[in-house]
Amino acid sequence: MKKLFLILTVLFLSGKNGYSQINDTNKFIHELFSSFQTQDEKRFVNLYPNANQLKTVLYDIMKRQAGADTSGMHMGKAMLDEINDSALYNDYAREYRKAMDSARVAGVIWADARFAFSQLDTSKAEDIEGKMLRGMIYFTSGQKDYFISFYEVLWPKVLDGWVGASIRNIGITKHPDDE
Repeated sequence: MKKLFLILTVLFLSGKNGYSQINDTNKFIHELFSSFQTQDEKRFVNLYPNANQLKTVLYDIMKRQAGADTSGMHMGKAMLDEINDSALYNDYAREYRKAMDSARVAGVIWADARFAFSQLDTSKAEDIEGKMLRGMIYFTSGQKDYFISFYEVLWPKVLDGWVGASIRNIGITKHPDDE
Protein backbone atom coordinates (compact mmCIF):
# COMPACT_ATOMS: atom_id res chain seq x y z
CA MET A 1 0.00 0.00 0.00
CA LYS A 2 2.76 2.47 0.88
CA LYS A 3 4.47 1.73 -2.42
CA LEU A 4 1.26 2.40 -4.37
CA PHE A 5 0.72 5.65 -2.47
CA LEU A 6 4.20 6.78 -3.51
CA ILE A 7 3.57 5.74 -7.11
CA LEU A 8 0.28 7.64 -7.21
CA THR A 9 1.91 10.70 -5.65
CA VAL A 10 4.69 10.65 -8.21
CA LEU A 11 2.18 9.97 -10.98
CA PHE A 12 0.06 12.94 -10.03
CA LEU A 13 2.96 15.28 -9.33
CA SER A 14 4.97 14.37 -12.41
CA GLY A 15 2.48 14.89 -15.12
CA LYS A 16 -1.00 16.11 -14.33
CA ASN A 17 -3.26 19.12 -13.50
CA GLY A 18 -6.58 20.54 -14.39
CA TYR A 19 -9.78 21.79 -13.11
CA SER A 20 -12.53 19.34 -13.83
CA GLN A 21 -13.46 15.73 -13.97
CA ILE A 22 -15.71 14.20 -16.60
CA ASN A 23 -18.07 11.38 -15.64
CA ASP A 24 -18.87 10.17 -19.16
CA THR A 25 -16.12 7.96 -20.63
CA ASN A 26 -16.84 8.80 -24.27
CA LYS A 27 -16.96 12.51 -23.52
CA PHE A 28 -13.59 12.23 -21.75
CA ILE A 29 -12.05 10.41 -24.75
CA HIS A 30 -13.36 13.03 -27.18
CA GLU A 31 -12.14 15.84 -24.94
CA LEU A 32 -8.69 14.24 -24.75
CA PHE A 33 -8.54 13.89 -28.54
CA SER A 34 -9.89 17.40 -29.07
CA SER A 35 -7.20 18.89 -26.84
CA PHE A 36 -4.65 17.62 -29.35
CA GLN A 37 -6.73 18.27 -32.45
CA THR A 38 -7.21 21.92 -31.48
CA GLN A 39 -3.64 22.13 -30.14
CA ASP A 40 -5.04 23.48 -26.89
CA GLU A 41 -2.64 22.90 -24.00
CA LYS A 42 -5.00 24.46 -21.45
CA ARG A 43 -7.83 22.16 -22.56
CA PHE A 44 -5.53 19.17 -21.99
CA VAL A 45 -4.45 20.47 -18.59
CA ASN A 46 -8.06 20.96 -17.58
CA LEU A 47 -8.56 17.19 -17.81
CA TYR A 48 -6.42 16.81 -14.68
CA PRO A 49 -7.28 17.48 -11.04
CA ASN A 50 -6.45 20.91 -9.65
CA ALA A 51 -4.43 21.20 -6.44
CA ASN A 52 -7.45 20.95 -4.12
CA GLN A 53 -8.86 17.94 -5.97
CA LEU A 54 -5.48 16.20 -5.95
CA LYS A 55 -5.06 16.89 -2.24
CA THR A 56 -8.50 15.37 -1.62
CA VAL A 57 -7.57 12.19 -3.49
CA LEU A 58 -4.16 11.86 -1.83
CA TYR A 59 -5.53 12.64 1.64
CA ASP A 60 -8.22 9.98 1.16
CA ILE A 61 -5.52 7.44 0.24
CA MET A 62 -3.41 8.46 3.26
CA LYS A 63 -6.36 8.07 5.65
CA ARG A 64 -7.19 4.59 4.40
CA GLN A 65 -3.56 3.47 4.49
CA ALA A 66 -2.90 4.87 7.96
CA GLY A 67 -5.82 3.06 9.54
CA ALA A 68 -5.34 3.20 13.31
CA ASP A 69 -1.71 4.36 12.99
CA THR A 70 -2.03 8.07 12.26
CA SER A 71 1.56 8.95 13.23
CA GLY A 72 2.54 9.71 9.63
CA MET A 73 -0.53 11.81 8.88
CA HIS A 74 1.05 15.08 10.08
CA MET A 75 4.01 14.67 7.72
CA GLY A 76 1.64 13.65 4.92
CA LYS A 77 -0.49 16.75 5.44
CA ALA A 78 2.63 18.92 5.31
CA MET A 79 3.57 17.29 2.00
CA LEU A 80 0.09 17.95 0.61
CA ASP A 81 0.35 21.63 1.58
CA GLU A 82 3.24 21.95 -0.89
CA ILE A 83 0.99 21.07 -3.86
CA ASN A 84 -0.17 24.13 -5.81
CA ASP A 85 -1.98 24.80 -9.09
CA SER A 86 0.89 26.53 -10.89
CA ALA A 87 3.37 23.71 -10.27
CA LEU A 88 0.78 21.15 -11.33
CA TYR A 89 -0.04 23.14 -14.47
CA ASN A 90 3.63 23.10 -15.46
CA ASP A 91 3.85 19.34 -14.91
CA TYR A 92 0.70 18.63 -16.89
CA ALA A 93 1.76 21.00 -19.69
CA ARG A 94 5.05 19.07 -19.93
CA GLU A 95 3.03 15.87 -20.52
CA TYR A 96 1.10 17.63 -23.29
CA ARG A 97 4.22 19.01 -24.96
CA LYS A 98 5.92 15.62 -24.86
CA ALA A 99 2.87 14.08 -26.58
CA MET A 100 2.80 16.87 -29.19
CA ASP A 101 6.48 16.24 -29.92
CA SER A 102 5.64 12.57 -30.48
CA ALA A 103 2.85 13.59 -32.89
CA ARG A 104 5.15 15.97 -34.75
CA VAL A 105 7.73 13.20 -35.26
CA ALA A 106 4.95 10.92 -36.57
CA GLY A 107 3.86 13.59 -39.06
CA VAL A 108 0.40 14.36 -37.67
CA ILE A 109 -1.28 17.39 -39.23
CA TRP A 110 -3.73 18.36 -36.50
CA ALA A 111 -5.73 20.74 -38.70
CA ASP A 112 -6.68 17.71 -40.79
CA ALA A 113 -7.09 15.21 -37.91
CA ARG A 114 -10.43 13.38 -37.59
CA PHE A 115 -11.45 11.04 -34.77
CA ALA A 116 -12.17 7.48 -35.99
CA PHE A 117 -12.78 5.29 -32.92
CA SER A 118 -11.30 4.22 -29.60
CA GLN A 119 -10.54 0.95 -27.84
CA LEU A 120 -10.75 1.16 -24.07
CA ASP A 121 -9.99 -1.03 -21.08
CA THR A 122 -11.26 -0.21 -17.60
CA SER A 123 -9.94 -1.86 -14.48
CA LYS A 124 -10.53 -1.52 -10.76
CA ALA A 125 -8.18 0.81 -8.89
CA GLU A 126 -8.53 -0.17 -5.25
CA ASP A 127 -6.20 2.43 -3.74
CA ILE A 128 -8.34 5.28 -5.02
CA GLU A 129 -11.53 3.27 -4.52
CA GLY A 130 -12.29 3.81 -8.16
CA LYS A 131 -11.39 2.86 -11.69
CA MET A 132 -8.52 3.23 -14.12
CA LEU A 133 -8.85 3.61 -17.89
CA ARG A 134 -6.33 2.95 -20.63
CA GLY A 135 -6.61 2.49 -24.35
CA MET A 136 -6.09 3.78 -27.84
CA ILE A 137 -7.68 6.57 -29.81
CA TYR A 138 -7.54 6.05 -33.57
CA PHE A 139 -7.73 8.97 -35.97
CA THR A 140 -6.81 10.00 -39.50
CA SER A 141 -4.69 12.91 -40.66
CA GLY A 142 -3.40 13.64 -44.14
CA GLN A 143 -4.85 10.37 -45.47
CA LYS A 144 -2.85 8.35 -42.91
CA ASP A 145 -4.05 6.41 -39.88
CA TYR A 146 -2.69 7.36 -36.46
CA PHE A 147 -3.17 6.42 -32.82
CA ILE A 148 -2.89 7.96 -29.39
CA SER A 149 -1.92 5.40 -26.76
CA PHE A 150 -2.83 6.47 -23.21
CA TYR A 151 -3.02 5.02 -19.72
CA GLU A 152 -3.58 6.04 -16.10
CA VAL A 153 -6.81 7.92 -16.58
CA LEU A 154 -8.20 7.71 -13.05
CA TRP A 155 -11.70 7.81 -11.57
CA PRO A 156 -11.17 8.35 -7.84
CA LYS A 157 -14.33 7.73 -5.85
CA VAL A 158 -13.90 11.05 -4.02
CA LEU A 159 -13.99 12.99 -7.34
CA ASP A 160 -16.60 10.85 -9.12
CA GLY A 161 -15.20 11.38 -12.60
CA TRP A 162 -12.30 10.74 -14.96
CA VAL A 163 -9.14 12.81 -14.49
CA GLY A 164 -5.69 12.91 -16.03
CA ALA A 165 -4.03 10.79 -18.69
CA SER A 166 -0.52 9.65 -19.34
CA ILE A 167 0.20 9.63 -23.04
CA ARG A 168 2.37 6.70 -24.01
CA ASN A 169 2.76 7.58 -27.68
CA ILE A 170 1.19 9.23 -30.71
CA GLY A 171 2.17 7.45 -33.91
CA ILE A 172 1.29 6.00 -37.29
CA THR A 173 -0.95 2.94 -37.22
CA LYS A 174 0.72 -0.01 -38.94
CA HIS A 175 -1.53 -2.18 -41.08
CA PRO A 176 -0.68 -5.81 -42.01
CA ASP A 177 -0.39 -4.89 -45.70
CA ASP A 178 2.04 -2.02 -44.95
CA GLU A 179 5.05 -4.33 -44.90
